[in-house]
Amino acid sequence: MNILSKISNIVNLYIRQNFFDENKESVILESMDILLGERIDNYTFDICSIGNESVVDLVPALAKINEKSNKRKCGGVYYTDSDVTDFIMANAFLHFIKPTEKKVWDYETALKKLKHISIQEKIKIIEASSFDPTCGTGEFLLSSFRIKSIINETIGMSFEKMLGSVYGNDIDYVSVDISKLRLFFSAIQKNMPDEDIMKLASIINKNFIGKDAVAYDGVSFGKKDIIVGNPPYVEYGKYEGQSLYCYGNVYADVLHNAVKMLGEDGVMSFVVPLSYVSTIRMGKIRKLISSHANKQIVINFADRPDSLFSAAHQKLTILLAQKGNINNIVLSSSYKYWYNSEREMLFHAIPLENTLIDNEMYWPKIGNKIESSIFKKFKNLEEPNWLTIDALKGNTDCIYINTRGCFWMKVFSKNPHSNSYIPFFLPLEKIPFIY
Repeated sequence: MNILSKISNIVNLYIRQNFFDENKESVILESMDILLGERIDNYTFDICSIGNESVVDLVPALAKINEKSNKRKCGGVYYTDSDVTDFIMANAFLHFIKPTEKKVWDYETALKKLKHISIQEKIKIIEASSFDPTCGTGEFLLSSFRIKSIINETIGMSFEKMLGSVYGNDIDYVSVDISKLRLFFSAIQKNMPDEDIMKLASIINKNFIGKDAVAYDGVSFGKKDIIVGNPPYVEYGKYEGQSLYCYGNVYADVLHNAVKMLGEDGVMSFVVPLSYVSTIRMGKIRKLISSHANKQIVINFADRPDSLFSAAHQKLTILLAQKGNINNIVLSSSYKYWYNSEREMLFHAIPLENTLIDNEMYWPKIGNKIESSIFKKFKNLEEPNWLTIDALKGNTDCIYINTRGCFWMKVFSKNPHSNSYIPFFLPLEKIPFIY
């Protein structure tokens, strides 16, 4: 069964299980025409075509349905779990209405804070445009809608208002279809009037497009208040599309375009590779975002023993940046390691510290004052003048250091005859201290 047939089957089964009235089923199916537009012809939505399959919950069932496709894997696309998207969205909303905020909070705490803000601030959040330029199956958008719905419980704004401010985009049309379906079935209620169901389908359809977020035209997305997501991680040499800049990896192109789209006090928050803070070549995108943002928060995650992505090991950084022209600060976490059993508490009480941004090579992963003190002491040490890549006069020896450090560094006393190794020369009397 291909992916389009699987999607059709899940939707048909969900409709039959949850909308028993034939008239309501008819309205739902008619709304699907509005929701998917011309792409409706790619699916077979017919509740009479299914057998006695087991009960299905559509929203999670569609979440990872295309994650393992070759197209998604080759495109550097990873599914983002809902605990990550909830954490990011709740903090993005909180910083949007509280620009002076300098902390991040676990989802439950952030949500509690959002529940206690003023009515005017709640309206501001509900009306704030939240946008994922590489939305995949829509997990960030579902988190956005879910949080807006909770905040709305005390003020009673319409579903149209909440959904009308949620925007998605993906260059993969099947992913756009899945996002629309998940958002639609999350929003509709069994007792909702027929005309409201069809209106919601129209709003969702209007708010999704299928443009290239890497080679962005600078016009299609317009200005947005909150931009979130998990962009593709693909080196230029393996990327089949077009790139407009010189960052080396397309995730940086998406960040470049996102920061240019932010409105006043706008917030962007993305899950990106650790290279954003740790490599020389990403100094260019760090500098660009710093020129537009008055505040950046970087939370850094290892990929062992557990990883932020449930289906892949990837060293990651959660970036939160807020647009502004003053107080250009960067707050960092430590390098977080954890076991799977600790995942539930992963986002609780994350300490942040002002990190050093006085060089273009990297931002150190410093999360507290002790780490900051240790780093400064190391930085102030004099570099050894006896270790060099240039041949020394006198009695010297040579060691070969691997330039591709991963879990450990490899050093050989004999030439391994590989381009991955650089020879370093040092005096013979230093050899006992090296090995």
